[in-house]
Amino acid sequence: LNEMELLARAVLGSAPVEALPTAPDATWLKPYRVRSAMDAAMTRHFDAFGCIFDAAALGQYLGGEDPENAPERPLTLHVNPASAIDPRQLEWRIAASGRSIEVRSTIAGSSAFVRVANLHMHCKTFPPLEPSTRPWYSTRIAATSTLQPVPGSYPRRALLPAGGTRGWASSALLGVGGGVVSAGGLRAAPSEPIRSRVGSSGVRAMRRGHAATRRRPLSLIPGSGALGSRGQAALLDRILRADPLGHAPAASVPIAIAIPCGPRDVSLAPAAALAAIEAVAADVAGVRIVAADPAAIDRRRLPAGVEVVPEEAVIDATVAAAVARAVPRERAGWVLQQLVKLREATLGPAPATLVADADTLLLRPRNWLSGPDQIVIATTEVHSPYGEHLDRLLGSSRPRLPLSAVAHHQLMQRDVLQLQFGTSADSFAREALRFLEAARFGIESACSEYELYGALLLQASPWRCRLASPRAVTFSRSDVDWTAPADAIVAALRDRHPDAYSASSHWYAEALAD
Repeated sequence: LNEMELLARAVLGSAPVEALPTAPDATWLKPYRVRSAMDAAMTRHFDAFGCIFDAAALGQYLGGEDPENAPERPLTLHVNPASAIDPRQLEWRIAASGRSIEVRSTIAGSSAFVRVANLHMHCKTFPPLEPSTRPWYSTRIAATSTLQPVPGSYPRRALLPAGGTRGWASSALLGVGGGVVSAGGLRAAPSEPIRSRVGSSGVRAMRRGHAATRRRPLSLIPGSGALGSRGQAALLDRILRADPLGHAPAASVPIAIAIPCGPRDVSLAPAAALAAIEAVAADVAGVRIVAADPAAIDRRRLPAGVEVVPEEAVIDATVAAAVARAVPRERAGWVLQQLVKLREATLGPAPATLVADADTLLLRPRNWLSGPDQIVIATTEVHSPYGEHLDRLLGSSRPRLPLSAVAHHQLMQRDVLQLQFGTSADSFAREALRFLEAARFGIESACSEYELYGALLLQASPWRCRLASPRAVTFSRSDVDWTAPADAIVAALRDRHPDAYSASSHWYAEALAD
């Protein structure tokens, strides 16, 4: 019990106490939140005041939390999970008078801008809004739409009270003023220990005979390159939750599953399909394995209802011919599988599709989608050719985060992809050709479907992103009896890796290890 709860009880009780409005009407409140008796009180007196008051969420989003209380968290774009308003669903601006902040809801149709009467100064470092500090506010307001890291340029020490610098050094380690800012509010999970993982986002082995291009590990903190890719992955596990929507209601729409399968992965496909089905908390709209050689898949071992279709039934002949012309033969199957995943999610039967590589088994369920929010699996490996490909395809001014979406599986929403690929097979084929034309296949790994989806989501609806830790491991194929029933294979991997959410076995890594 605290003073805030006591005041709420007074508002709901018979005491002569009323709540100040924190939203103009109910359309501003999270559509996927748990309703409470306070909902009516949040909007009751808006007509009388003509403005809204910030209880905590708006100030925390614009300026962050108190570094004394949360030294491990970034100071900007913090999303308060207890708030009935999602600040990522607001459009922000400085009022024409230059003396106040205004917001309007992006989920409430054509709602007008509303003045914010106060900002909860949770970070203890908000300067007053005046001509000399407008650039400070403008920078943070711009960050609410671009999600770019905010430079730490405001005079922190001058704004802090004497002796109030404890915690700032720790905050700076996580890149305050140039560090990681997640679309879902980058939050640490102190109760979850750092777990060592086996190569979940390590450097991919490249095939012999080609110039290898190493992925550049992201430096989450200054000088953290010394940690190595595995150490930085463990740090990311500390910062991101594995299931950030685990507390939220499951998706009210069904989720489809699509698994492309090359010749080297046919023995893994039945277990991969079963694992994907069990990893979806919502209803499953259908499962398709799109195979280069459908006859090679043992359908007797597949879960009931799984459909196997040939690659040529999904990929337009013109697109397949373009891949054959532009892509080295040994990489053509890899590129075709990328296009399979994009097409299945763009033109599939469900609003959202969980796509997964056939060599990746999902070991534990996640709440992939809740209302407008979705999980995006993030890794610390940033491969610069992928970003260069996206710059040519989407434009170099696109918003970006210093993280990668290449995690061997992702949930992809149809409406996001249709902004790029259209709604028909013909429009998808045209855009698929553009996707190929923008790639430079003279290097080993020239494009990524996962990176493209992450960029499209960040560009279209950044407030829908909830970054999640992959919690992934790798394993050797020789350690598994692939003739065993699929459920036995999945159960054995779960027992072997009790903390992992996915397990991958890449043929190319084992080939080079031999």
